[in-house]
Amino acid sequence: MWDYRRAASQPLARAMAERGLRLTRPRLAIVQVLSQCARHLSANEIWQAARELYEPLGRATAFRTLNQMVKLGLVRPLYLKSGEQRYMVVAGGHHHHMVCIRCGTTIELPDCPLPDTVERAAEEAGFQITGHVVEFFGLCRDCQRKLED
Repeated sequence: MWDYRRAASQPLARAMAERGLRLTRPRLAIVQVLSQCARHLSANEIWQAARELYEPLGRATAFRTLNQMVKLGLVRPLYLKSGEQRYMVVAGGHHHHMVCIRCGTTIELPDCPLPDTVERAAEEAGFQITGHVVEFFGLCRDCQRKLED
């Protein structure tokens, strides 16, 4: 049985509560899925996985919750070249990816590759940055090999 109280202790759930969203079981099921999955999921994949935790979760509720989380800046859509949309949790104020334009593989970069450049640009513009997302597009190792064959 799923322990929804454990999901309520996740940083994403705490951030939702701080921004005024009630921590209902449907929302906590979505939090659990987003917090535990190592890859970025589509809205439909999130809904299906969350339904395994909380069966009454409706598709409209799941999609509405994702939209609320996006508006609050807790989750961000990642748009792939194919037009597919996946979601990622925005943690720590910034997020970086390498995205394969052929197969859609997404690799998270553990560190910010641009801290000095970003800080310098912000200072020159008199801009206070609260977060950023960087996405590099290209071909993953497997897709490069397939093209060589």
